[in-house]
Amino acid sequence: MGQASVQTIISEFGQAVQQREAQMQRRNSWKQKNVTPSFLPAGMGQDRQQDRANVPIAVQGVCPTSADRLLYTLEAGEVGGIFTLERFAPAVQIGGAAKPELRPQTREKRLFHSADFKVDRVDFHPEYQLIACAAIAKDGTANIATMPVNAVHLALATEGDSIDLAPKWIPGFRRAIVFQSAGIGRDGTGQIIEQKHSTIEQLDLDRQEVITLASDPKYDLLSPQMTADGTLYYIRRPYRSLRQRVRFSQILKDFLSIPARLVSAVFAWLNIFTRSHTGKSLLSASPSPHVNRHQMVVLGRLVDVATEMERNSRFGDADSPSLVPRSWELIEQFPHREPKVIGHGVLAFDIGAEGQIVYSNGSAVYGIIPGGVAQRLVVDRPIEQVVLLDLDNHLN
Repeated sequence: MGQASVQTIISEFGQAVQQREAQMQRRNSWKQKNVTPSFLPAGMGQDRQQDRANVPIAVQGVCPTSADRLLYTLEAGEVGGIFTLERFAPAVQIGGAAKPELRPQTREKRLFHSADFKVDRVDFHPEYQLIACAAIAKDGTANIATMPVNAVHLALATEGDSIDLAPKWIPGFRRAIVFQSAGIGRDGTGQIIEQKHSTIEQLDLDRQEVITLASDPKYDLLSPQMTADGTLYYIRRPYRSLRQRVRFSQILKDFLSIPARLVSAVFAWLNIFTRSHTGKSLLSASPSPHVNRHQMVVLGRLVDVATEMERNSRFGDADSPSLVPRSWELIEQFPHREPKVIGHGVLAFDIGAEGQIVYSNGSAVYGIIPGGVAQRLVVDRPIEQVVLLDLDNHLN
């Protein structure tokens, strides 16, 4: 695996969305020039226009359907959809005879897209040719949905005021799915103010029933997968309520920091005023106005990556510390047995048909064959999802 070359594939659909947004910004740029406040420094208005033109493109889930085709969900601004990426060897005409090119090419095909909701995580059932995914509505709820691979509309399989995510087909003849689910609470205006701990549910589409496979009020149980023999794998992390209790010490700390924050606000205003009139900053090196790049949202939770890497550098490989707390554990649970921890600081994993396991701590990918120990396969960051395509040639 270390000798294999890395191939970056850019979504044509995502590029088209970005290009349309950039063209729209250019057409409307004359309007923006007239409304830019005079007190802003030169160039600040253009920076904001560029930020709006750079539509974020994110692949939320990937799943192989065959040796030459990947199924994935894509989020492009307000639009989300399901796509396939096919690898093929196009024929070229050489001397009157068609011969395949040596280097395979890829072709993107859109199966479904919508601006009404976003699509997250996807899995494919090869026998029934069914796609399972999570459909995230604008009101914050998420439901499990299915769709035949040759259809154009999703059919919701779960409903209710809950967040149902990470569907995965259970191997076997039944049409059954495991997924994570968390109930939510709202205030009088409809805003989400609480989210319960995530449980692991099993949805049987043939029997039209849902049963709870695992639940613990102290933990969120996430990204479940089940093997043919009934063994359940999932990520377990400590549950944290949205309603954090406000401690007196935190109130006192905030009160004492008010003078410093006022001074900082006044200085920031004076700095903007000085730059707008002289073109120079009060500081020789002005701080970047961008968001803290050491934070990222992982499995629905904001994580301070820099802090976690520093804490976890004492454990395992020093050059690839986990980006998430070590309390995020990979769990193996055999039927009628107690859960077993097989990995710490895990944010993504996948299970092979022969029981192989690959998982990521965000900085590296590790592999485990049945009865073996974890081997590091690749180092990179951030790695937010891993998908097992073919492990036989890499773990011997």
